[in-house]
Amino acid sequence: MINYLKNWIISLTPPNLIKIFVIIYIAYVLITGVFIFLIPNPVSKDYIKNSSVANYYSDEVGPDRCIVLDKPLDSGLARA
Repeated sequence: MINYLKNWIISLTPPNLIKIFVIIYIAYVLITGVFIFLIPNPVSKDYIKNSSVANYYSDEVGPDRCIVLDKPLDSGLARA
């Protein structure tokens, strides 16, 4: 049964088409998963001077902090 399905799938698609889809998929994964995040987003020096790690830690109960992500690129940058 499995061999029959393999032969049927292979008969529907030419070998070059499979290679093209594999190359396109690998390019897609590399571009969207690796290359976009290789160049870091510059952070302004004013932001670095005004922000402190102490703002995020305290011994008291405080407000939760969150970030709104509007774009797919922002989600990757927020995790970096």
